[in-house]
Amino acid sequence: AQRAAVAAAVAAEAAAADAAAAEEIEAASQELAKLLGARTRFDPPATAEAKRSLAAEMRRKAAILSEDILPLHQQLGLQVPPNLARQSEAELREMKGPLAARVEACAAVLSEYENLGQQPPPTFRTWPAAQLWERHANLTSHQDILREILRLNAKLGRVKMDWELPAWGAERLAEYAASIAEKVEAQSAHKEKQELLGKVEASLWLRKQEPPMALHIMSAEQLRELLAKLNGSAASDEGVDASPN
Repeated sequence: AQRAAVAAAVAAEAAAADAAAAEEIEAASQELAKLLGARTRFDPPATAEAKRSLAAEMRRKAAILSEDILPLHQQLGLQVPPNLARQSEAELREMKGPLAARVEACAAVLSEYENLGQQPPPTFRTWPAAQLWERHANLTSHQDILREILRLNAKLGRVKMDWELPAWGAERLAEYAASIAEKVEAQSAHKEKQELLGKVEASLWLRKQEPPMALHIMSAEQLRELLAKLNGSAASDEGVDASPN
């Protein structure tokens, strides 16, 4: 009877230890599920010692995920793969290096775009590190011509830079800048002519004179000369023939 009682006590103690170990696994599983947003099923080992070992491993994984992996995913705007809980501790630690390298590259690219007063491409955080550093090199080496293009485009009312513009070659960028400069010059000339037309028409109206038929096809230089004559006649109180030569 005494041996039976001892055996029963030992069995009860083993059952309690097994139950406690199972609870550890459940708690660790819940912690992982909270981190990953999905629950991963783990087949519990047979013995309490093995269960405790699995629970300890799961807690270590949770620590690696919360301290290293998940913050990097968040910085990169990446969705967290729910199967991360099944990765080994070594595999999780190996993930940190490439993710950290991408975060560093993203920060460098973002800084260069911000220096230009621009936003980076919306998907740049998904790029491999090599592509990110290539874009960083494009931005730094083409910085001067990119600033000039942005300055010229601003005169045309364009404030956003084409996201792929930094990846263009130097020759193509120079040609593009030249084409924008031509448009800016044409716009400036048109604006100047419109302003001169307005001043000439106002001056003629004040003198109760009809504008000449060819007024709107006169060049800016002709309009400037006509305006000078009109202004000169106003100063000397002398009449002026407003007709073009």
